[in-house]
Amino acid sequence: QSPYRRVTCMGHLVDAEGKKMSKSGTNAVNPAEVFSSVGVDAIRWFLYTVNSPGEPKAFNTKEVQTAFRKSVLLLWNILNYFVTYANLAEVSVPAATGRQQAGAGSEQSILDRWALSRQAAVTRAVSDFMDQYDFMRAGRTVEEYINELSTWYLRRSRKRTDERFFFVLYDLLMRLTTLMAPFVPFVTEKIYQTLRSADMPESVHLMDWPEPAGSVDLELEHQMNTVRQIVELGLSVRAAEKVKVRQPLAKAYLELKNGRSIAPELIPIIADELNVLEVVMGAGEGLPVKENEEVAVAMDTALTDDLIQAGLAREFLRQIQQARKERGLKAGQEVILRAGPGQRAIIEPLLAAYPAILTDAFLKVDPKQSWSADGSIELDLNGQPVPVDFIY
Repeated sequence: QSPYRRVTCMGHLVDAEGKKMSKSGTNAVNPAEVFSSVGVDAIRWFLYTVNSPGEPKAFNTKEVQTAFRKSVLLLWNILNYFVTYANLAEVSVPAATGRQQAGAGSEQSILDRWALSRQAAVTRAVSDFMDQYDFMRAGRTVEEYINELSTWYLRRSRKRTDERFFFVLYDLLMRLTTLMAPFVPFVTEKIYQTLRSADMPESVHLMDWPEPAGSVDLELEHQMNTVRQIVELGLSVRAAEKVKVRQPLAKAYLELKNGRSIAPELIPIIADELNVLEVVMGAGEGLPVKENEEVAVAMDTALTDDLIQAGLAREFLRQIQQARKERGLKAGQEVILRAGPGQRAIIEPLLAAYPAILTDAFLKVDPKQSWSADGSIELDLNGQPVPVDFIY
């Protein structure tokens, strides 16, 4: 029996300059060498998403790697996050009950509802494109959704440790893996085996094609898109005024146009993304502003002593987390911070005023520890060098 009923033929593979590859010339590539250097799935993903199937495809190894990093490796990073932090939170997600455990409706956070709405919309869109043999648009739709999950949903959820979050993230990962299986069969098989429980099919390629789960909430998606525009405009104001994102500000002013609205639940997301203490609905008269056809965002960039101190605390936390990363410390691994007397006078007030730093950076200060440092880690707080050490 024939293994297929229809075949879509690919256009000619040409070199990076658009010229026909020739064995007698110098522009031909050795498939085995390319497979070995970037992987078969990377090439498959590039060929699917670079342009429409029948068009010639200019082959460039760097572009193959870029296309793979922008999507498949992002998905792999989301998986690693899930495994690492679900284990830290001691959360076990049974595959067969992931969505049921996730709950529904108002019990979910607004971010969860948005992610699941996007999942339903993406599943429908990809299924429609596949039925039309439009593999490029199917792949690019998946690529856009992975980027949304990584740069918005997951980043906005990084402080969450509740079971509901991990149940939802598991469900998103499993469905994405099944959607991507025809495109990148080897990577998705590895991801599936990591997520699979004993009662599930042996391979992702034995799974049924996913059906959209739940309904698409277009209003929520539109509002979340408005929120992301607000954040982009607000960050543009900060950049124009040369105010770092880590420096807290007092207020952001929002002026919505064309009948746009935002659910109250979304306001804290805006405040956190823009790092402001308060979000005010209305025009910020006399303040620096950026706007588009849907919204105007003004920012109060005046700094008080308290705001400056809060910014210093956030900068301290960022540099401590970077030092942890550079030393290869595992997530959740506690360290003891040591510093000399002069440095201690700078650090201790920050820790006293912002004790959450200790939790967020998994820091521990032993009162019996003599705080002497040889400066193996040098922090820079407002231009002042602060040498410290870790004990772990």
